[in-house]
Amino acid sequence: MKKNKIVSNFLLVLAISIFSFSAGFAAESSSPEAVEHYNAGLEYVMQEDYERASLAFQKALEYDPELVDAYFNLGSLYEHFGDYQTAIRAYTEVVALEPRDFETMYKIGELYVKLGYRGEALNCLYAIPQGTSSYTKAQTLLAQLGQQEQQQQQQPATAEQKVDEQKVNNTQTAETQTTEVKDVRSMEPSTNTSLAERTMEGRTPNGGYTDPDKTLLSKYSSPTGITIDRLGNIFVASYADNSIYVVTPDEKNSVFSNSPMLDGPIGIVADQNGTLYVANYNKDNILRITRDGNVSIYKSDVMKPYALSIMNNTLYVSEQGTNSVIKFRLR
Repeated sequence: MKKNKIVSNFLLVLAISIFSFSAGFAAESSSPEAVEHYNAGLEYVMQEDYERASLAFQKALEYDPELVDAYFNLGSLYEHFGDYQTAIRAYTEVVALEPRDFETMYKIGELYVKLGYRGEALNCLYAIPQGTSSYTKAQTLLAQLGQQEQQQQQQPATAEQKVDEQKVNNTQTAETQTTEVKDVRSMEPSTNTSLAERTMEGRTPNGGYTDPDKTLLSKYSSPTGITIDRLGNIFVASYADNSIYVVTPDEKNSVFSNSPMLDGPIGIVADQNGTLYVANYNKDNILRITRDGNVSIYKSDVMKPYALSIMNNTLYVSEQGTNSVIKFRLR
């Protein structure tokens, strides 16, 4: 919970911008150094020394990269001075750490509108669910965007725009025709292909592979996510079976986990240590499965997690329930 963030509305007093704060200066962090620099940042803001305030908040984040208030306050500073791109990056860190912070998500959408990034703005605004304090504001802004689009559509197109539209239409027509030809051809079975070569295993009678581009593994019920660890083990999530299968490099296939905690596994990814992270779609959580098969909940309250990816010790999750992508720092 954010307690001491800078209020986003700046009060103009004698033509000097000042910030309004909530009571207290305590920051929620396990790092005393982070708290010290964070509180110093608040003091600098009170003194209207915004450059030092920014540096202090950034220093706090060096000691505690998950200090949400520091990210929010940095975003407020950048936003106030018109650096919307940097403000969005700071606010995005807030939402990554607190996916239910729809107030900040609205602010991101609002800044995207100011920058003219309509698609990004819509993604943020539509992700704000009904019943939250930011929902009404989001709907109002969406209505304004809709009116603007309608007005633009009613304006007569210039000659140059008409030429561009014709080019697009011609390209789309050509692509459609090509796709139709490919679809028809794909329906024609090869008369020279044996029954064995047409199986899902894609193998010849002597055990060889008929086509290196075809599927080599089969017999899974509704397979969804797949990942390969650094040892070459292939892990397959089976949505219908609520199971995780493993295929070793010598192609031995077995059930790696059918824990009762698995309920609609979809996305799956392995980290450098071989630990698996599973998007548990029906339970709205992310599971962690160690190499020895121990299953635990890594993150709860992730609304309909789908695809997973890991980069630089950070887990990225596409969250269908909020139409967004969130991230978690792996520990």
